[in-house]
Amino acid sequence: MRDLRGYEPPSDGLKDRVILVTGATAGIGRAVSRALVGHGAQVILHGRNARALEALCRDLGRAQGDAYQALIERLESRFGQLDGLVHNAGMLGKLSPIEHYDIGLWQKVIHVNLTAAFILTRCLVPLMRPSQDASVVFTTSGVGHRARAYWGA
Repeated sequence: MRDLRGYEPPSDGLKDRVILVTGATAGIGRAVSRALVGHGAQVILHGRNARALEALCRDLGRAQGDAYQALIERLESRFGQLDGLVHNAGMLGKLSPIEHYDIGLWQKVIHVNLTAAFILTRCLVPLMRPSQDASVVFTTSGVGHRARAYWGA
């Protein structure tokens, strides 16, 4: 097995690649977006906070989309294909015992963390088919691997 601890990817390793990053305005999404741009990718930023997206866009130089169909149409007309999709958008909701958890909030958390990622992936698969090696990456927090009390949703 190859030791990858000292691996340094080429600075242009993602040249001419188009990659969409959800949850791009902060934390992991922002760092991933910066790294992708640093390796030559054309990054499409997606997030709920328009002001934060605009600031990141000014910082990185590009942005796209909001609603599923409008996003897909813009991506198709502007780029023709998609080489990658990073699902980073997510929300915690409220730390609460299940019997006190607000049902509307539960639905919103499940939509953002699960349903939206499914719908977006399903809708974008046709744009990824022309790519030689398109990838879909999902991120999660440590809680996705180790349960904690009151982190129900």
